[in-house]
Amino acid sequence: MNQGRSDTVVVGLGNPILRDDSVGVRVVRALSPRLRAAGIAATEGAYAGLGFLDVLAGFQRAIIIDAIRTKDGKPGDIYCLDLDDIETRPHTPWSHHLGLATVLKSARDMGVEVPAEVTLFAIEVKDVGFGEGCTPKVKRTIPRVVKMLTERLGV
Repeated sequence: MNQGRSDTVVVGLGNPILRDDSVGVRVVRALSPRLRAAGIAATEGAYAGLGFLDVLAGFQRAIIIDAIRTKDGKPGDIYCLDLDDIETRPHTPWSHHLGLATVLKSARDMGVEVPAEVTLFAIEVKDVGFGEGCTPKVKRTIPRVVKMLTERLGV
């Protein structure tokens, strides 16, 4: 996937027809014009397991945006985690975390170049049932996450 333009990929995870689960996709869509202008790769989808390898191979840094549900979180809460946080918290309720850590380790063991730096922006969600659009609190979070990423990436 890395076409030599950037060492960074931004990945929005989620399903656009599952209400708040679509938040990662919606953040990347809002951010895409700035990313394109800066030559930063971006993609969206429901990647998991080996599907991540195709998306991440060849990049030095990955920023992933996804929905999360925690025991005490409130819809719209934003968590910024690195791969160490995900790997050292075995009960992190992010459905992709074990697959991602395992895929990255396996890829490195096979000599595949994958990101050394992985950051997850996880947004606490309320409703992941069928429907279009995020719930109001989650929807209000999207511009905040876009701003955070704009500042982090300098775009």
